[in-house]
Amino acid sequence: VGTENHRVCLYDTAAGPRPSLQFDFGEATVTAICAAPDGLGAFVGDAKGQLGYVDLRKGALDGILAGPCGGVRSIVHHPSLPLVASTGLDRHVRIYDTNTKKLQSSIYTKQAGFSLCFDWKGAAEVAAAAELTRQQAEEEARAAEVAKLEAKALKKKRKLAKGDKSSSVKKVLKKKKKQLPVAEDFSDDE
Repeated sequence: VGTENHRVCLYDTAAGPRPSLQFDFGEATVTAICAAPDGLGAFVGDAKGQLGYVDLRKGALDGILAGPCGGVRSIVHHPSLPLVASTGLDRHVRIYDTNTKKLQSSIYTKQAGFSLCFDWKGAAEVAAAAELTRQQAEEEARAAEVAKLEAKALKKKRKLAKGDKSSSVKKVLKKKKKQLPVAEDFSDDE
C-alpha cells in the first residue's frame, strides 16, 4: 500500500494488522504500485512522476526508471514479457524493459491516463480470435438462411399439396357435370 507520506507498506494478513515491511519512496505521495510477477519486487510511482523498482526482500530501492514527468497513475507488468508500462498526468504511456530498466517506448495519448492493461493474448491471437468469430457469425448466418429457405420450400410444398386436392375435386365435379344429361328444350316452337 502506498501512503500520502511517501511510504510503501507491505502487509501480511496472517501476521496481523501491522505492516510487515515499510520503506520510504521518493518525496511525494505514492500513487501507484505494481508487484513484479516473481513476487520479489514491486514497481512504485509517485505524484511527482518518479518511477522505481523496489526489492521487497531488502525493502530498498533497486533502481529508478527514467522518463516520467507528471504524476504516475497506473503501472502494469506484462504477464509474460519483461516489460512494465506506466501512465499518468503527463499524458504519456511509457514502456520499460524490466531487465535493463531502460525506456523502450513512449506514446503520447492526448489525455491524462489513469489505468493501463496489457493484452495478454497478443495482437496475433486477438486477430485470429476475431477472424474465428467472424467465420462463426458467417456460418450462423448461412445456416439461418438455409433454414429460412427450407421453411419457405416446405410451406410452398404444403400449399401445392393443398392446391392439388382442390384441383382434383374440381376435376371430379367436371366429370360429373359431363355425365349429367343435358336438359332438352321442350318449349313449343310451333
